[in-house]
Formats: sequence, structure tokens, C-alpha cells
Amino acid sequence: ITIDDYLEIRDEYIARNMYLYIFEISAPRGFGEQWAQGHLMELAPELIKPTKKLEKNYSGEYDFLYPLPNGEMIKIWTRDYNLNFMTTVVWCLNFDSLKFLKRSFKSALAEGDSGKTSFWMAENEQNSFNRIITQSFLRNIKSFEKYLLFYEKSKERFTDVSRKINSTKLKKQYNHSLGKIYKNFEINHCQFMLVGQWIAFNLIEIIPGFLRQKLLEEKIKLEQINKIIPIVLFPSKDKAVSKMEEEIFKIALDFKRGLLSDNKRGEAVKLLVKKYGWIPAIIPEIPLWDEKFFQNRIKDATKDPNLEEAIQKIADSKKEKQKMKNNFNNILRQYPKLRELFLIAQKLTDLKDERDEARRFAYFLVRPLYYEIASRAKLKIDELVILSPTEIYNFLQKEKLPTLEEINQRKKNFIVYVLNKKFKIYSGKQAADFSKKYLISKEKIEKESFSGIIASPGKVKGIVKTVLDKKDLYRVREGEILVAITTHPDYLSVMKKAKAIITDEGGLTSHAAIVSREFKIPCIVGTKIATKVLKDGDLVEVDADKGVVKIIKKFKEKSILPVFIS
Repeated sequence: ITIDDYLEIRDEYIARNMYLYIFEISAPRGFGEQWAQGHLMELAPELIKPTKKLEKNYSGEYDFLYPLPNGEMIKIWTRDYNLNFMTTVVWCLNFDSLKFLKRSFKSALAEGDSGKTSFWMAENEQNSFNRIITQSFLRNIKSFEKYLLFYEKSKERFTDVSRKINSTKLKKQYNHSLGKIYKNFEINHCQFMLVGQWIAFNLIEIIPGFLRQKLLEEKIKLEQINKIIPIVLFPSKDKAVSKMEEEIFKIALDFKRGLLSDNKRGEAVKLLVKKYGWIPAIIPEIPLWDEKFFQNRIKDATKDPNLEEAIQKIADSKKEKQKMKNNFNNILRQYPKLRELFLIAQKLTDLKDERDEARRFAYFLVRPLYYEIASRAKLKIDELVILSPTEIYNFLQKEKLPTLEEINQRKKNFIVYVLNKKFKIYSGKQAADFSKKYLISKEKIEKESFSGIIASPGKVKGIVKTVLDKKDLYRVREGEILVAITTHPDYLSVMKKAKAIITDEGGLTSHAAIVSREFKIPCIVGTKIATKVLKDGDLVEVDADKGVVKIIKKFKEKSILPVFIS
């Protein structure tokens, strides 16, 4: 443990034993070590004495070893989230899960590196989590309805708290009162993070395989199963971002045809901001969609020579959705024994976007709270979100903050996990050493070809364009192969341009899979290595009938020679 950890433990002990004087120097060393070690093991029973058998390079340089849970640590996903958000994820799996699932998942860990954040978990704990939620909520329709009830209640509480914050005059609150408001938000945030996000996310990932297994048990032929699953996992509801796209295209077409005046277009833009401006509000530091954003989108759509074709694609996708609804109803009649399971699967598919939209809207409502706290802390918003919820609360109660040096280090890299019911946050060299030791990715990279999950069939060849975050979206051109870690609702406009889509993450119910099926774009998800292997300009063949990506020709950058003009 670090000297800061020791001092914290010591101060807590002295606070409970006010007449005790710690003999830090003059006490016999052997006695002091023995007493201190015994006392620390009482406080943190998970600490163990190191030996060469446990750690072959051990040579007495430390007193205790904190073992990670048995099982290899695996990377679950990578996103553009901040440290503040990730501490909530880690916390809910350590404590809220104990109340809700009767189990704590102590290996939950967040790693930040160069603006990207990855969530890690011990493989055995991830498997255990999936087993518990499958047994608890996928047994039958009643058990699933029990989960939906928990989900609706936690969503309602989270949204209500966020609405209340949005209507509160935050500037008139004293720091202490603002701290209580923030703490209440975080309590409800943690609950919705577990029930509405983490459990939902994993149930959505589990359901395709669970569905396939049940169909096989019913002796249904594999060919028929491959037809049933895409129909059952087709969303029955329209996404907010899809509705927005349709409205933008219609406004652009009316303006192009002279059916819409500048004033009317201005009114339409204001309405778009009101209806959809909240969509990117996943974290406070990302700008919202304002009037300028929608004006530019309409302007770009007006100039697009394929505008009418884009509107026709939306109309075709609506017809496809209606066709899928009819097919779904036919399947319910054809397989009455599996009716409950099919209804659960479809509800989970719809929940994919519903839960995401619910949290984005709540984060939009609560955004003024973060900006008010940042103002009082004299921090930029991207600095405030590098603090944990505990650190933000402590600032509002005691005006105590980490140093700017520590905050800037965390921007580069960090590790967050829970030890002895408290957050541990490492940054700089300490975080880098931790990652190197415990979080080594063991993915095999095959350079000529690799495979993934078939999300939407088809076979095409094309040029790769990688999108590592939202800043890269503008670079995607019509007919290119979109390669991403994962996709989000704000990727929709460029996904429609893509000839094919390949992602590192995701399954049959992922955003990329659902959108690609909706617009009949060949798609392979869950490759794990696509963004590591493929680079801009590579020529590839995407065989989404077999789930294989083949590199035909690697792009070679031409050398640029200096030209001297006399």
C-alpha cells in the first residue's frame, strides 16, 4: 500500500482511540511490523502475505499482496466515457449489485488511456454475472416481467430526480445543499446504471445465443433458426435519431423545392433543437446539438444530389419494418410453445434503444448541475469529469480537490477499482504499471483475414474508413467500408452511406447489427480486432454470408518529397 493509504488508516485508528500514541520510530521494529500487519489484515481481510510461490519475483520489497479475483481479466468494451462516469459503473457492480443480485463483482475495473476508456472484469465473474441474470430474469415471462418492473421503477426515479435538478435554481444553493442534490442524483444514477444499463446490456447480449439454444432444443432445423432469429430480433419501435433524420431530409427537400421560406425553416430548426438536441448528452463535456448543428445538417442535405434517394431508403426501411412485424406475428402463431420467449427477445431488442435514450435525456436534464459545480470548483467541465463522484461530493462539503497535476495525469491515463469499500484511482506511471501487469490483451491478430458475428448478410468489396470516435465521422464517404469499435445513434447518417460495416464489439442485438439489418447493409460485428488490423485505404472483401473479412490489398502511403522553388 502507499504511504497515503497508511496515513489514512492510521488517522482513522487514532480517531477511534483518542488516548493512543503510535510509536512509529522508537518502538522495536519487529513488534511494530507484527502489530501493524495484523491490524491491517483485520481492516482488509483480502490482503495476503506475499511469497515466492505467489509472486516469483518477490524479494521482501512490500508487506502485502492484493490479489485480483481468480480468472483472466477480459476487456468487455471500449467507449469515449470519462472517469466520473466509469466510477459509477464500477461502484454499481460492487454495491448496488449486492442489494439487487445478492452478489458483488469486485473485479470490475475501468482503464482510461489517451481519451478512450475500457471496462474490464475477471472472466469468471463476467460469466457468473450472466448466469445469475439469465436464471433470474429469462426463466419465463413472469421472471422477465419482474425485471421490467425493476427497470421501469429505476428509470422513473432516475428521470424524476434529473427533472427536479433541471428545475432547481442551482446558483442559489449553498455548496452543502448542492452536495446533497448531487449525492441524491448519484444514488439514483447508480441504481439505474445497474438495472437499466448493465443488466439490460448483458441480457441483450445474451438473448441471441439463449434463443438459438432453445430453438435447437425444440428440434427446429438450423436453416429455419437462421431465418427466425433476425425476425425476432428486429426492433418494433422507431429510434429518436431515425425520426430526426427523416425530419431533416423532409425539411431539406421542401426548402430545395421552394416550399419552405427562410423563416419557416428557422422555426423548423428551433423545433428540431427542442425535440432532438439532447441526443449526444451521454457525458457533460460533449456539445449538445444546437441550431447551428441542425442548420448545417439541413444545408448539407439540401446540397446532396441523392436526397430523394435517401428519403426513399427511409420509406423502404419502414415497409421492411412492417413486413418484419407481420413475419413476427406469423412466427408467434407458428410456434405457440415459444411465444413467451419470442416476446421477451423482441422487448429486449426494443430496450436496447429505449434505455439508451432514457439515460441520455436524464443526463441532458442534469447537465446544468455539472456546469454549476465546475464553475464553483474553478475547473473546466472536462477537468471536473476526471473526478470521481466521491471527490465531487467532498469538494462540495469540504472544498477539497485533487491537484491540477493529478487531474491532468488522469486525462492521459487512469485506473479505477474498489478496494475495501473505497475507490482506488491510479494515474501516470502507477496506472501504466497496473495496466501492464494485469490488463494485457491476449487477442490474436491474423493479418490476412479474420472473422466475427454475421449481423446482416451480403458480400461486397470496398475501401476501409476507420472511425475511432465521433470526430472521425465526417471522413466517411459514400460506398466506403465503415470500421469502428462500436456504433452509436449519432453514427446513423454515415452508417447509411457505408457499403458494409465491421465492428470490434457487439452481437446480434448491437446498434450496428440492428441498423444494418434495417437498411440491408452487409455487417459483421464482434470481430475484436478490426480497428487494430484495418487501416484507412485498405481494400477488403466483407463476406457477411460467412462472417469473414479478407484483406485484398493493404494501403501504402506514398512518400511526399519536398519541392524547392527558386
